[in-house]
Amino acid sequence: MSEISITNKVLGALKPQAQPYFLRDNTLKGFGVKVNPSGKITFIVEVKHRGQPSGKFLELILSFRG
Repeated sequence: MSEISITNKVLGALKPQAQPYFLRDNTLKGFGVKVNPSGKITFIVEVKHRGQPSGKFLELILSFRG
């Protein structure tokens, strides 16, 4: 998983690849995005329990219309 500051500009520049890939935000701990081959971007929030990663993610799917 790559780390980058996730901004509107970064989101607009993301391109789909043959395999899904993840980008983790380097300023907001536990937040990231998954980019699917279809071009769909899914926002993820890593869930921790008692300070330990639970292995579970909360996925937020948003539609942008311009």
